[in-house]
Amino acid sequence: MELVVSPLCMVGLSNGIKKELTSPLLMLYYYAAILWRLLMSRISITLPNSFLEELLKVVPAKSKTEAVIKAITDEIRMKKKKNIKSMAGKITFTKKAAELRHKDERLG
Repeated sequence: MELVVSPLCMVGLSNGIKKELTSPLLMLYYYAAILWRLLMSRISITLPNSFLEELLKVVPAKSKTEAVIKAITDEIRMKKKKNIKSMAGKITFTKKAAELRHKDERLG
């Protein structure tokens, strides 16, 4: 579905439905709803109750969704950190830290 916006605050969808947005607040709400649908995905997962209860005890969150998001974010962060640590000693630098810190090559 494609969004078409005209300068007269008329919002039309590619299926032919048109709606006039009369207030700035209504326009803001409408565009926020569109952004939400574009940026967020809904999924259904089945988790054991014991796992979810333990997660809620360990992760400070107001809801189950927030707890799961925090847990996934932490896991991604830890994997990235582990990946960076695994590169230790495998990268060679052509310049010393002091050269990079004190010499600005843009000035010549």
